[in-house]
Amino acid sequence: MNRIMKYMILLLRICTAGTVIFECAIQNVPNLWTHTAFVCGMILLILNDLLRHYRMKRRSGIIYFLSITVSIIGTGLYAFWLNSLPAGIYYLFPLIELIIYSERILFPLIILHSGLFIIANYILKDLTIRNLVIYISITMIIYLYRKNIDERSEIELINKELVNANKQLMEYAKHIEKTAKIKERTRIAQDMHDSIGHGLAALSMHLEFIQQTLDHDKEKASISVAKAHNLSLKCLKDLRSAVNILKEDKTEDNLKLSINEIIDRIDQSGAKILLEFDNQAEKVPLDIKNCIYKTIQEAVTNSLKNGNANEILIEVTINGQILSVIVKDNGIGCDYVIKSHGLSAIEDRAGELDGIVSYETGRGCGFILRMEIPIDN
Repeated sequence: MNRIMKYMILLLRICTAGTVIFECAIQNVPNLWTHTAFVCGMILLILNDLLRHYRMKRRSGIIYFLSITVSIIGTGLYAFWLNSLPAGIYYLFPLIELIIYSERILFPLIILHSGLFIIANYILKDLTIRNLVIYISITMIIYLYRKNIDERSEIELINKELVNANKQLMEYAKHIEKTAKIKERTRIAQDMHDSIGHGLAALSMHLEFIQQTLDHDKEKASISVAKAHNLSLKCLKDLRSAVNILKEDKTEDNLKLSINEIIDRIDQSGAKILLEFDNQAEKVPLDIKNCIYKTIQEAVTNSLKNGNANEILIEVTINGQILSVIVKDNGIGCDYVIKSHGLSAIEDRAGELDGIVSYETGRGCGFILRMEIPIDN
């Protein structure tokens, strides 16, 4: 139960107690001492309730048991003596406290409360089915409210445990991912040693053979030159593949820096490339960053290789929950877009992220690649 509800019930309890005191004050009693005793007794009951509410943090134990027992018997006697609606309502407050406030439901005290109710109504000859149904209904409503509070508390506890478990799983997943990267890089390093190292060793042998035969057997030397050339191309291809894999996760640190590295490599060829970058894109997940990086890399390569472009504009922007990547060039364009392996790979990567890829082009009008990916705030 929240604090506001507790204070509302306490305020209602005090107001009801004040009404009961007023009823005690106007009762016809044999003498003044009896009159004063009833009023003082009611005040003591109120003080007992307030002390129990404010001072007893632990709602269990012998002291709490005795205090609530005094309240049940005392309010029961006043309800019997006054036989009024305010006194009857005030008699229900110990029942509310027993069921809702207590750390555990004290059934012996609930039985005591019910027994006093039945005895008082029997003596007053007011023990009817209607009164019993009302009392039982009120008790059940209070009990169901307590069960609802317990279930909500249990759900909150489970949610906290789930949040902690999810946090631990995410940390474990990151650890597994990091371990997998280390293993993959170790494997690549071994592959480089086995393939490129072997190729370079063979290339060295061919060059040595060429050096020995160049002066007296140019035909054999020429054959070895061709083999050495093929070996060098194969080694270069293997090296580039390995480097691309090793650099695949560079976007995790800084996407803009990774894109600028692409631009720096292209600038050496004389092409002019302009980048417009929304820094909010640095906050997107790693898989989206990798998709952006590879899309720009492939699009720029196509613009230079197939479009003969010398000016390229790259835009990475976020508008609401949509991340947009646009690569626009001033190349020769085309009438129809024939999807190469590179463009198909771009569409596949975007599709895995629920994104879409579109193209705008025309003969002599350049080429525009646009990719849009939905993101969370």
